[in-house]
Amino acid sequence: MLKSCRFWPFKIVNLTLLFCTALYFLSTELRELRGDTAALLDPTDKSGQRVRWSSSTYLTSFVNWYRLVVYLIIAIGYVPWEIGAYEANVPTFWHVCLSTFLSLSLWVLSLEFLQVHPTTGYLLPMIRGLLIDVGNFILLYGVLQWGLSCAYLHIVQHEPDATGFGIWFRAFTFAYFVLFGEFRLDENFKSDDSVLLTFFRILAQIQAAIASVLLMNMLIAMMNKRVLEGLEKAKIQALASYANCILRLEMAMSPSTQTKVMHLADVDGHECLNPLFFTPLARTEVALSPDDLVTLDTLKTHQLSWRRVLESLQSLLLEELETPLLETCEQQLTAQFSLFLHKPHVNLLSAPRLLAQLVLSLSAILSTVDGLRPHHMAHLEQHVWPAFQAKGAQLAATARDALNYEAATGHLAVERQLRAMDERHQRQLEAQQAVFAEQLQTQRLATDAQLMAMERR
Repeated sequence: MLKSCRFWPFKIVNLTLLFCTALYFLSTELRELRGDTAALLDPTDKSGQRVRWSSSTYLTSFVNWYRLVVYLIIAIGYVPWEIGAYEANVPTFWHVCLSTFLSLSLWVLSLEFLQVHPTTGYLLPMIRGLLIDVGNFILLYGVLQWGLSCAYLHIVQHEPDATGFGIWFRAFTFAYFVLFGEFRLDENFKSDDSVLLTFFRILAQIQAAIASVLLMNMLIAMMNKRVLEGLEKAKIQALASYANCILRLEMAMSPSTQTKVMHLADVDGHECLNPLFFTPLARTEVALSPDDLVTLDTLKTHQLSWRRVLESLQSLLLEELETPLLETCEQQLTAQFSLFLHKPHVNLLSAPRLLAQLVLSLSAILSTVDGLRPHHMAHLEQHVWPAFQAKGAQLAATARDALNYEAATGHLAVERQLRAMDERHQRQLEAQQAVFAEQLQTQRLATDAQLMAMERR
């Protein structure tokens, strides 16, 4: 099959390159999946609870599934099919349709590489918002499109042996291309009744006025508004996309590669963590917007709340333990609290889950202590561990209320920012006017002094 083709050298090179590329990207996706679901390699975690595949964030992404399906179709289906590995007589249009779908999919997926581009990276998040406007336009225009398709069934020109579905599809195609100014009524309309022909000509003119003029301009206005309002937001989302791209690269790395990337060698040849991971950055060294400053202050507040809660829970636990038990396990318990206490960034919405993990770790430590009686564990389960749950729920509720308040007062914050910008511009204008008036007064005094000197001479 392959050698019968006149272009078989080009075809075999093309298919080989396509197959190798698909295998490479499949291995990359599998490494990313393994990095995201590292806990799934062990059926049970330290707490003895079963870890489910549904907990993977990789498997919850539609784009990840789409990539996997495309690469699998290329490696398992398309390439073996093209070289004749599957002995089956398949119509040519299946080859054309499948190859077109795979080609378009690969080109669309290549847009992800623009996430790290400094000037075009923010366009990708903006396109998502524009697609929402296009979807709303399709919902509005779809009613008109289907109605006109049914109306044009009576007059659209078709082949003598065309079926009902063929006629309807031709009417649907004509109604769709009218949206872009493709009329050609003499070629598409056919009727011996002049009244009927005139009626449908008027109907096509009405469609052009409503669809091409009204709805298309409305779509352009909606997209223009979203671009103007969402430019700054799109730039922030571009930074998030850039960070997500870096995270995907790190998850696809092996542990040894991650160690080489994150560590440097000192003068003695020992590995040490790259200073970029812990070197503080002063605010004066970075141009931060007011929103960025508010976000940093919020993160500091969350970190402080988290530490205060953990310190209070640590004091509560140590007070409930008896002195002989405390002497044997205090160091281990303190180390476990310190591990959770010094987390660099804590999302308070996940505080219940983190404190539940801390309870499991503390229970595992206490279960290994000699002299711990069952009534001790019962006392902890009744009086201490519920306090952990209550504190976690309290932190999550506080964070949730803050998010709701921010969402409810978002427009007020924008108005305050606009007023602050107006006031700042007004102060700058007044300062410039004052400087100009002072310069003008100084120049006038100098001119008067020169005139007086000339008069005295």
